[in-house]
Amino acid sequence: MRRLLFLAMIVLLAATPPTLAQTEAKRAGELLEGAQKDLEAGRVDEARGRLLRVIEIGGSRRQQADAHVGLALIAQRLGDLPESASRFQEALRLIPTHRQALRGLAGLMGQSGSYTEAASTYGLILQQAPDDVSARLGQVTALIFAGEHRQALASIEAGLEASPESLDLKDVLARHLAGCPDLEVRDGDRALTLALEVARQVPTPQSLETLAMAYAETGRFEQAVEEQDRLLEAYGDKAGSELVAQWRRNRELYSAGKRCCADSS
Repeated sequence: MRRLLFLAMIVLLAATPPTLAQTEAKRAGELLEGAQKDLEAGRVDEARGRLLRVIEIGGSRRQQADAHVGLALIAQRLGDLPESASRFQEALRLIPTHRQALRGLAGLMGQSGSYTEAASTYGLILQQAPDDVSARLGQVTALIFAGEHRQALASIEAGLEASPESLDLKDVLARHLAGCPDLEVRDGDRALTLALEVARQVPTPQSLETLAMAYAETGRFEQAVEEQDRLLEAYGDKAGSELVAQWRRNRELYSAGKRCCADSS
């Protein structure tokens, strides 16, 4: 008898209909998935409609936050930055640690010139994930634009502690040590060591330019000119005219025995 009662209970539980919350969450998940596919296919209006529907029907706090982030990204794509910021903030009201919302809001802050606030917002991501290289680079860039060059250096160093193999961070550190406007931050020898490592592994326009900067910072102007010529020869017909003009101006500096950037006058 007990066995029959137990089996009957199992059947009863299996037949219990899902709760309203479960139904809403399931539908919200389907809408979010559909919105992602719409965005990938370029169907922005359809994606926006699905995301608004998620907010209308409910779902979990995470799903609601994700919908607001999606709407923020659409608004940003359409050039409506105030709407984008409002949606990111609403997502953070729901989930204060939502990384994508923090990243998006920090980017908008940087675009508006609020560099200190942007750096702090990137810092909230880094509290969760110190090895997030993208957030680290965002914070460093914001600090540099804010004129906080020593804080930028400290952030890069912390990033390399968390991600010691990151060539992006090594390149940024080399550039900072070779061309920082705060001359007390510069360290040509260390910059050159890092720049050589990066350029050998990934000879991109940026890494080649960094290498030339580092050679100049150590007073090896002949090598700096050679690397700048190598850069111009490899990428001079591919890069934009303003960038190429900057490369040529730097070559002139090195030819004249001058270091990059801060003492270029």
